[in-house]
Amino acid sequence: MSIPDLNEKIVFITGAAAGIGYETALAFAEAGSLVIATDLSKEALSTLAAEMDRRHLSCCTYALDVTDRGAFFELAAYIICEIGCPDVIVNNAGIGYMGAFEDTSPEMWSMTLDINVMGVVNGCQAFLPAMKEGSSKKHIVNIASMASRTPVPNMASYAASKFAVEGLSKTLSMELSLIKNVV
Repeated sequence: MSIPDLNEKIVFITGAAAGIGYETALAFAEAGSLVIATDLSKEALSTLAAEMDRRHLSCCTYALDVTDRGAFFELAAYIICEIGCPDVIVNNAGIGYMGAFEDTSPEMWSMTLDINVMGVVNGCQAFLPAMKEGSSKKHIVNIASMASRTPVPNMASYAASKFAVEGLSKTLSMELSLIKNVV
């Protein structure tokens, strides 16, 4: 992804309370972007919010369960109306699960796929219509994993979910290639 100037860009990030999402939020904010950080609970985001305040960086935090499609679309509509359409969407929220295939319950499969795959679908579909309307270039970043390239034993549900994110991202890229302002 190449954005010449991130200053004053609006960046929406899921799963921003820890790990990749946390560091991504800090990096975009350090580059001058307004970061809209989400995670499962507002409390989970308190460390990020405190660090952003300490560094005098721009950040808004919202609780969001990426599997709740209605809540995702409601938050997206609010953000678009009150803040503006994000220039960058980072669909990062995800869970890792380790366990033998035979021991992985249907509930764990559902949870892993709902968060890791449908969370990405919800993020893309919630913002894409508004992103396509604008004239400035917009970006969608879906976080997969090396597990989609080099899976290891005892990670069947996680690897499958990340294969799905990679496939979804490649397909979406092809579909959006005809739209000049969304990549």
